[in-house]
Amino acid sequence: MVARFDDAAKQASWLQENAPAWPYTAQLRGLIVAATGEQAEAIDILDTVSEASLDGHHTFHLAESYVMAGAPEKGIMLLDRAVTMGFYPADYFERLSPFLESVRAREDFACVVARARVREEEFAAAVA
Repeated sequence: MVARFDDAAKQASWLQENAPAWPYTAQLRGLIVAATGEQAEAIDILDTVSEASLDGHHTFHLAESYVMAGAPEKGIMLLDRAVTMGFYPADYFERLSPFLESVRAREDFACVVARARVREEEFAAAVA
């Protein structure tokens, strides 16, 4: 996974040079910094993102970044918001996202995943 973080760091650097005001730029930079263990610095970077400008998918990625930065409550709150906004791949949350590993045993995380599953079922019924 180190090689992937190296690639992501290159992309974050390019974004910082070419699109410093984009929310994705700060989110990716925050995730990279969190992965190096600099959690306080990562949170400082992530706190610059205007959450009001994000869609559900990007809110989910911001949630992952906050979890990685050691702010699980904020991350789970954002994950819940992403579900409300229409982004709810429950299996990905529950099993596949490596950035959410540290919160998978939490009750509040389980509640968000359960809500995401309900949204998936509602969507499946609506399109059936």
